[in-house]
Amino acid sequence: MDYFKATAQECRHNQGFIAVRTATAVIAALPEEFTTEQGVEIAIANSMAERTFKDFVKRFTGIHFQKVRHGVYANL
Repeated sequence: MDYFKATAQECRHNQGFIAVRTATAVIAALPEEFTTEQGVEIAIANSMAERTFKDFVKRFTGIHFQKVRHGVYANL
């Protein structure tokens, strides 16, 4: 039982690391100002799903991104 618990915890940790690495790559690849469509293309190229990218932008608007107008964002 302990083996399975340890393996599950390791998998969760690795998934979190991969998610952070992917998010960092997407942020680095985004231009100073981008449309949602451009962002989705960049996210997909960096192994991030479209829905994940849209949720990511929504969650981090005001932290990493600023909404310029409908469908257009800028990096902070």
